[in-house]
Amino acid sequence: MRLLVSKIKQHSIASIITFWLLMFVFDEFISSPLIGLMKAPDIVLDVIFKTLELTAGILFNHWLTRQPIHWRAAIGKNSIIMLAIMAAIMVGATVSKLNNLADATIVAVIAAGPEEFLFRGVIFASLLANLKIQALPHRVWAAILLSSAMFSLYHFGNIVDQGLYFTLMQMIEAFGMGCLLSALYVCKGSLLFPMVLHGFIDYTITVTQGYATVITSAGNPAGTLLAAIFHMVLYIGLAVLICKPDSDSQLRGQVVAVAGRDV
Repeated sequence: MRLLVSKIKQHSIASIITFWLLMFVFDEFISSPLIGLMKAPDIVLDVIFKTLELTAGILFNHWLTRQPIHWRAAIGKNSIIMLAIMAAIMVGATVSKLNNLADATIVAVIAAGPEEFLFRGVIFASLLANLKIQALPHRVWAAILLSSAMFSLYHFGNIVDQGLYFTLMQMIEAFGMGCLLSALYVCKGSLLFPMVLHGFIDYTITVTQGYATVITSAGNPAGTLLAAIFHMVLYIGLAVLICKPDSDSQLRGQVVAVAGRDV
């Protein structure tokens, strides 16, 4: 066993894949069954589940991938404007849905924190640091697409609770969302930005539709399909716009900041 672990650690891509597999197994075969034994409201169980997920992610990263997370953020004029717009949208969405405020806030925090740490902070950044692709723009997009595919596939475990059709819709949208959040991490060089955007998206959806609707996928399945495809295309389009640095040196600086080492 020690020999196998040692060999995995010697190969960076194998370490990343193993990290993903360990997290998937932990969530589906350890954490989920444990949560299933508990009696509490769904929102409380989700908080416990995501807390366990984040804890496991921190431990597995320390043990296996050892990917540093870049938190320091430089907030410029454009960032302030975008944060103000997002805050205004959140307030507007909340005004007529105050009864959903608490649930939406909890969902935004518990989803954005663990998922951004795992998939952008560890997996995407590790791919960015270790993919053997010399052309930096190609490496960035390879890391974006691969990590987003892993983010999408991670949602396949939801098939047990919500069925194949809605799980597929969720995976389509998650892929596009992963592209946007990864591009934002590269652009800003801080995990705080994709965390905030992820939280904003989840908050807005939950406060307008309600927690019960979000977790049970109530509504028109055809509309869900069209919405998922539309959102995926929109997210990828925004990712392309975001991931356009002014120069190669600027891109290299951004990649070094996210990867945690020279590339």
